[in-house]
Amino acid sequence: MNNIPESVQYVVIGAGIHGLSAGWHLAMELKRRGRGSGQDVIILDKTGVGAGASGIACGCVRNFYMTEPLHAILRHSVDVWTYDPVAFGFQQVGYIAAGEGHETVNYERVQKSQNSVGYPSDLYTGAESRKFLKSIWPDFNADRIDVVLHEKVSGYAGTRQSVKGLAQKCADNGVRIFSGVEVTGYDVQGGQVRGIYFKGGETADYSPRSEAERGGSQQTIVPGAKRSGAADYSPRSEAERGGRRQTAVGGPHEGHIKCDLVIWGLGAWTGKHWEMLGKPRTVDCTYADGTAVAKDMWTYWRLREGEVYYDQPYLTADGMNPPVLHVETSEPVVDWTTGEQLGEYLYVYFKNGTERMDRPGLQGGTTPVKIGPKAVTDPYGHANDDYQAEPEFADYFCAAMAQTISRFEGIRPNFRERRNGGIGAFTPDNVPVFDWAAPNVYMIADSNHGYKMTGVGKLVSKFLMGDDVPELNPFRFSRYAEGQTFGASNSHSPWV
Repeated sequence: MNNIPESVQYVVIGAGIHGLSAGWHLAMELKRRGRGSGQDVIILDKTGVGAGASGIACGCVRNFYMTEPLHAILRHSVDVWTYDPVAFGFQQVGYIAAGEGHETVNYERVQKSQNSVGYPSDLYTGAESRKFLKSIWPDFNADRIDVVLHEKVSGYAGTRQSVKGLAQKCADNGVRIFSGVEVTGYDVQGGQVRGIYFKGGETADYSPRSEAERGGSQQTIVPGAKRSGAADYSPRSEAERGGRRQTAVGGPHEGHIKCDLVIWGLGAWTGKHWEMLGKPRTVDCTYADGTAVAKDMWTYWRLREGEVYYDQPYLTADGMNPPVLHVETSEPVVDWTTGEQLGEYLYVYFKNGTERMDRPGLQGGTTPVKIGPKAVTDPYGHANDDYQAEPEFADYFCAAMAQTISRFEGIRPNFRERRNGGIGAFTPDNVPVFDWAAPNVYMIADSNHGYKMTGVGKLVSKFLMGDDVPELNPFRFSRYAEGQTFGASNSHSPWV
């Protein structure tokens, strides 16, 4: 453990999208303000860069959310994706959401909100929506479609390439990343985390490079709007309330790192660390109408995504890479070869396959499956037998694709039979929480929306430097007590 420092100012836990983005942007902010450098920041991950959901996500970058405050977060995220699209593997092909007429009011509200924060999108209704879809996909079965939202700056990215690119940005700015280092507990004194306990790890995976090696100085991403101060309320453990020393549960411990501030980019492991700090498993959620409901703080969902081989080029009528497509209707999904109903409604999204395809094909998915307040996070993803996509998913996914676009009829034999699994930790209202989990532990709990949200690390870094960042205010933990819990959407998916 020679290279793991005994003391450092900032410890980021988790080397996924959020941890890497936060580490990189924090290093740039420290340097820009003359308050330090990337040498003051380390990132720890118990497995490695992109070992969680960030490394196996479908890779969609979109802003189709009924929760309007998220639109500004995604606007900042696209700024980050386009900062170095080659390094991050970002394909800015756009994103199209298509639905039925009863959703028109919701689509109008989303489109208005997106454009108000500088995220350009167009809306098509009635016959114009069907005409627009067929101008891109002439074989689109658009009879049930009455509203379409076209996000012009959205797209998708290769997951491995993007986390590798972010890790390199960290290294270029002096941030050290240590893999195989598991945080096993927190050294809490007087309510403050004074250090973290860990096991494993030896040397940094990504070491800083000099400016000469990088080929020049780095550009700092300059934010648009300014932002808010620290949250005025966060859940407190017994140790924080009583002021006594507490060594948080966990172990066995092999090492200790003193630190001033911890940033969580933990993904599915957020609940585990939440319990390490003695936080409550349930929370009272108050809504705008005064209704209060006790809910589990974390609910786990099993993700269902996969790939289909398609040897012909998947292109638009103009010969271009198509936008990411998301379709949700009340039409049952039926196997066109047997007539068997596979689902009561159609919910599907797909795009051209990326780096994980060994030959041309498409990648996509459907709604996740709710597990409950407890789940097994290790082993994660494809390595966990309990959370693989069931065989019926392939039938549904391929039938939904064929029902949407005729060229995919009969594609079921081309489904790529391999392990496809992953889980996510969702918040009580399925909307991210960006706030203090303890007085000096900042939590990025993305409610499994995270891959696309590279801009959260950018905004959080400014907030930690003392800037006013209003974009983060709606996502404070205090919203549950203040009657600002987000309500449910009309979608079958918790992601919308």
